[in-house]
Amino acid sequence: MNENLNDYAMPLITIERFTKQIHDLCLEHRYAEASEAALHLGVEVRILQGVLAIMENGPSARPRSS
Repeated sequence: MNENLNDYAMPLITIERFTKQIHDLCLEHRYAEASEAALHLGVEVRILQGVLAIMENGPSARPRSS
């Protein structure tokens, strides 16, 4: 299996899990908990951005600031 697949797969799977969790919390009107989960989601997105930058540009790459 391609090593790069493993690099981006875990953050992507975690992002998917957080988005489902946030959706479910919102359906239950648990907005404070959804907001907390959204913070964790943001962290995972930044990790994914870093991994993708490395995949595109090599190990010395840094993700662009937003």
